[in-house]
Amino acid sequence: MSSESESRIFYIGYGIYLSCWEGANDLALLEERKISHIFTLGKENVPKNKDTSGRVEYHMFDIADSRNAPWHTLFNDPSSANVKFVERFRAKEGGRILVHCMAAQIRSPCAIRCILVKFFNFTPFQARIWLRSIYTGFVVYHNMLEAE
Repeated sequence: MSSESESRIFYIGYGIYLSCWEGANDLALLEERKISHIFTLGKENVPKNKDTSGRVEYHMFDIADSRNAPWHTLFNDPSSANVKFVERFRAKEGGRILVHCMAAQIRSPCAIRCILVKFFNFTPFQARIWLRSIYTGFVVYHNMLEAE
């Protein structure tokens, strides 16, 4: 694997990976990392190159790259498609989820922090510190902290 490929997908832990749009479109890298679920943030970021084997399940949550985005709606409803998608990843033996947006700076890191809090019993502070220790390229808006 080239160093360019290595920088496209970051392993966060607990079967969770973070990436920008390019990583979500790199089918060889997705197969190498055995990604089973791809969670896209923002309809403009849906991968153009999708796995057609049925091995990968895709889900998109349309949220803007904005300070005023409604992060509190991401996982607040236990019956929502977002919650059910993450639950399917967790239930799958060897499941691995790639969370991505365009640049992996705002939306995908925030969603990962929310996943760690909602599904893995992290406190918001622990989730932020955990992610920051692995991936430093993200921005935190105030309303994102409230969503965690």
